[in-house]
Amino acid sequence: MMLTGRRSVSTLAMLAVLAATWTFATAAPAGAVDHSCRSVNGVLEEQSGNATCISTRGNRAVATGDGSVAEATGGWGNVAIAHQSSTATASGYFSQATAVDNSQAIAVGVLNRARAENSSDSTAGGNATRATATNTSSAATSGQGTTATADAGSSAVAAGTGTTATAQDASVASADGVRSRASALDDSAASATGTRAVADAAVTSAAQSNGTAPTAYARDGSVATADGAYAYAKAIGQSSASTGLGDSNRAIAIDQSLAQAGNGNANLAFATGVSDATACGGGERALAFNGNSVTAGICP
Repeated sequence: MMLTGRRSVSTLAMLAVLAATWTFATAAPAGAVDHSCRSVNGVLEEQSGNATCISTRGNRAVATGDGSVAEATGGWGNVAIAHQSSTATASGYFSQATAVDNSQAIAVGVLNRARAENSSDSTAGGNATRATATNTSSAATSGQGTTATADAGSSAVAAGTGTTATAQDASVASADGVRSRASALDDSAASATGTRAVADAAVTSAAQSNGTAPTAYARDGSVATADGAYAYAKAIGQSSASTGLGDSNRAIAIDQSLAQAGNGNANLAFATGVSDATACGGGERALAFNGNSVTAGICP
């Protein structure tokens, strides 16, 4: 009986040691704080640590991380979500702002979406717009149905109606007007203004379009400018192409060349192989190849 009693005591002692070890292993680290909160319909449902959540009736705010702030106020159906020391603000009707990792997102208006990640800023205003910024970038929208997307140290701004601005890899894109589109990639700049204007630039290039339906396209260290009705400019390989005021002007420059078309109707300037082409008034065409310089039409 004594032996049985000793075994019982030993078993109890071992269980006590295991329980203490388990408690020590699963306990939260000393000083650890859960920073989180949730506010729904103006009621703070959860609160822990240094996170802030503010909402009004019909809205929802959620925040996690030290110093994060989520605020959804005014209107109805808005959602603000902030994580990792970020700030998110949503107001209006059925708008949503999401900010992650030291970022800021603001959605104001109707059916807008703003998202920012990794030290970025995004602002969505107007109606049915979307602004997305990631990796130390900024994006902003306004107007109706516009979209701005920026990544990797870039900036994108979209305004007007149905416009789109996209910027990546230290680039800048701006779209303003009706259905305009600006795209800039790899340390480039693109600006589109006017109805159906398109500006597309990549690889340390610049593209700008203004007016009704002009298109500017630049690649590989080039510059393209389209200005006026139906104008088109394209530059590739350290070249420059530009169009001025006029109808249906087109300028194309390839391989360290220069092409200019303007001040007339239906002009065309084409230059390739370190050449120079200029087409002025009178509907003339200028075609230059292999180091030649050609001028056509009546130039001012």
